[in-house]
Amino acid sequence: MQVSKSGYYYWKTTPQSPRSRQNDKILLQIIQAFKQSRKTYGSPRIYHQLKAKGLKVSLNKVARLMHNNGIHAHFSIRHKQAKISRNTANFANNILDREFGAAAPNIKWVSDTTFVWTRQGWLYLATVIDLYSRKVVGWSMSKNNDTALVIAALIMAHITSQNNKKYYCILIKDLLTELMIIWHYSRPIISLKA
Repeated sequence: MQVSKSGYYYWKTTPQSPRSRQNDKILLQIIQAFKQSRKTYGSPRIYHQLKAKGLKVSLNKVARLMHNNGIHAHFSIRHKQAKISRNTANFANNILDREFGAAAPNIKWVSDTTFVWTRQGWLYLATVIDLYSRKVVGWSMSKNNDTALVIAALIMAHITSQNNKKYYCILIKDLLTELMIIWHYSRPIISLKA
């Protein structure tokens, strides 16, 4: 440290100010309340605990002392537990039998869904993985964890495995027909420069 001898001795011999002593006492109370909460309370809750004990201190002072001393609440996000219906729990046989290798691409696919917490809430993700290349061949995201999520991922996987845009057009045509949507295709305008 770049401190002069005289500066160090001045600091060592100067008595602590009354405000600094009071802050140290408050800090000890904050640390005690923080440990009692198993490190989960932030400044507002600790402020209310200190106030209940009869200590006169402001919320801003509690927040400042906690911030200056690196005291912050630790929290974890609770995860939703997947609900499995009794009717659909065992609807398919385990034909892979833990053999996760494949001799060629697009012979064995595995699929799973998961959820991710975002600022807008839960986002559900379905993926389809080719066991030969171990790459994601199809995926889909949605705000809802439903059958449509998985179907969209499987459709994407099938389209990418076929590498066939014609199939994709037939699929869209069938979907539009099913939804009773009238569709047509118009030629793009080609501008010829003279």
